[in-house]
Amino acid sequence: PSSKRPKDDSGIAGVSSSASEFNKHKDVFDLFKRYNGVLKAYLKDFSESYGQHEDAASGNMMQIDKQCIFVKTALFEYSSHSHPVNASCSPQQEDGHGQRAAGYTPNPESQRHRIQQMESTKRNGAEGEEERRMFLRRMGYGAGAGADALVRDVHGNGKIVDSAQKLLHMLLKGQFLCLLGPPACGKTVTMLQVACAAAAAVQKCVDRGLVKGVLPPRIPLFMRASELSTLVAASQKQHMSMESLVKQFIAHKYPHAKCPNVARVLEEFLKLRRVLIIIDGLDEAAGNRSRIEHFIDKLAAANDVCLMISTRDYAFETSRMEDRLCEFESARIHPLDEEQRQFLIRGRLSDCREASQFCAQLDLVSRQTPEMATNPFLLALMIEVFKKDGNHTIPTRRCDLYDKQVEGILIRHQCLRHLVDPHFLNSTICPSLLDITAHRIYHDTENSLYRQAKSDFRCLEALRKSLCANRGDDMDIENDFAAQLNVVSLREFLEVFAFVCQIKLKRRDFEWDSEEMQAQMQEIWSDSERSLTDVSRFLLDLSSVGLLSKVGDGQFRFSHLTLQEYLAASCAVRLFGDDPQNLLNQLRPLHSRWNREVLQFTSCMPQLRDEMFEEFCQLVLQGDDGTGAHCELVQDFLKGREVSVAVHQKMRDKLHEIRGTDSLVAGLCHPSLELRNRVLSEMKLFLVP
Repeated sequence: PSSKRPKDDSGIAGVSSSASEFNKHKDVFDLFKRYNGVLKAYLKDFSESYGQHEDAASGNMMQIDKQCIFVKTALFEYSSHSHPVNASCSPQQEDGHGQRAAGYTPNPESQRHRIQQMESTKRNGAEGEEERRMFLRRMGYGAGAGADALVRDVHGNGKIVDSAQKLLHMLLKGQFLCLLGPPACGKTVTMLQVACAAAAAVQKCVDRGLVKGVLPPRIPLFMRASELSTLVAASQKQHMSMESLVKQFIAHKYPHAKCPNVARVLEEFLKLRRVLIIIDGLDEAAGNRSRIEHFIDKLAAANDVCLMISTRDYAFETSRMEDRLCEFESARIHPLDEEQRQFLIRGRLSDCREASQFCAQLDLVSRQTPEMATNPFLLALMIEVFKKDGNHTIPTRRCDLYDKQVEGILIRHQCLRHLVDPHFLNSTICPSLLDITAHRIYHDTENSLYRQAKSDFRCLEALRKSLCANRGDDMDIENDFAAQLNVVSLREFLEVFAFVCQIKLKRRDFEWDSEEMQAQMQEIWSDSERSLTDVSRFLLDLSSVGLLSKVGDGQFRFSHLTLQEYLAASCAVRLFGDDPQNLLNQLRPLHSRWNREVLQFTSCMPQLRDEMFEEFCQLVLQGDDGTGAHCELVQDFLKGREVSVAVHQKMRDKLHEIRGTDSLVAGLCHPSLELRNRVLSEMKLFLVP
């Protein structure tokens, strides 16, 4: 893909450009000089919005460039199976527009290599195409259009990238990059680090002026796919493009009243294609994902912008199988190595004794669940749980870890309970004038004072100050029945909230006041002690709990997607755990992008009793369509629970029923090496005799 793009060394110190290129970018130079003050305002807002992020593990704000570890990535190039004609066409035809970058010289050796790749692909495709289709279905990609495509082969060992600056350099040199990785591996933080590195280059030019002999840098535009999805859903336009969508995002993000002229100047840079577009979390775009990816592909075909996206592995594979995102090279995030692990531990545990104690426990936990020690988010969660726990112990299972974290955050915020308790002013505590004012406003029903206060930032700030006045982690809440009740109510509210967002509405960002959200919440909410309105005020209006983040006017999201998935699973087990069939029905289709992680969390919940778990797995196995996909689901379930001999035996029996001895022998003797390897791998995984 990089050979199709005109190389752009903008923002890289010491790289000069020809006179023709400077004439071409004269308008860009003029924009930098004319709107220096506007760019300063934009960069200040950019730094406040993206230069730090709310750490979902600790609830604290973390500086992106200083306190956040960079997760190493490996850069792979995917072979262009979806466009075999490109391997033999002339350089003038290859980009689909009859044009190539100026000064491009085709490399005969590279062309021969690509032709050999294409021929190898054709041979592999002819061998066992039906079996490959079945493999795709087993991997959960369904039987739709993507099921007929071939799996993209990854070749080479990959190039290790160990800094955000290097990723930025690749983008500016003409590569389209897609950052891949499993849940909670650090994709968003890495994207923010690249965006901040780009913003630093712009800041340097704004502060010191443009350097002679160096092209002006591209302006970074950081967008979340969930935000773009909301804009697409709300748009009345029948025909849209990525450019028009970015303009909508700019106008929405930087209204003139708040940021004078910023939107207009950014649109000018977009028009001149001097922007770096960074789109995070394409897998979170819900039903608009394919449409947004189509916009991205059309923009990429123009070869005049820098693009970086991120998504989960399965989403990228399905997009490639449906001939989308084919211009992007994948940068896959590596698990934490020992050096990165120690860096993260030292950054969060300053006490050497505590750090040593934690590392000793981590060593034992990692033997049982290796993912806990190599995933940055899970490791950060363990550290925070370790710090809060009186005995300095850490959970050994992922579900227990999330449970401890949610409980700890809710307890930490119990200092806010006086606003929820209508009898607070009658207690023996001597309230301050600010407490009384805040309490009266909050509980007023005749004059709607609370609604009026919400529209006045001074009143809302007074409420927040009142809430923070009595904050303290050393309160004795264990014997406080009202406080415990509040924790239960808040926990149930968050669970129902997550279940509605994840399973019912299938979205990442949400509006609390929307009709569909209110209808779904009222249908499920069952707390008789606390009204839904009171609890929602406590959590949403005052943004008092670190599990939720405000992303816009009236819009919220869970601080981390895996927290939303965990809480949704907890709600499912609490409401439907006594009826495995109903529980399974709530989580269909099982391979849906919105249900898969929730299903995994559900299976490991300790609240799901062993006999219910066994029946649940039996129902999952019964639903297998002959591909073995559900056997793999149950295999994953068993990794998160203590060994269940009965379930393991049922899983093996089901797989043998599906495969049969003759089928396994045929697979092991098949001419396709890939198919033989997959059959052998499956036999090892399921301990086939």
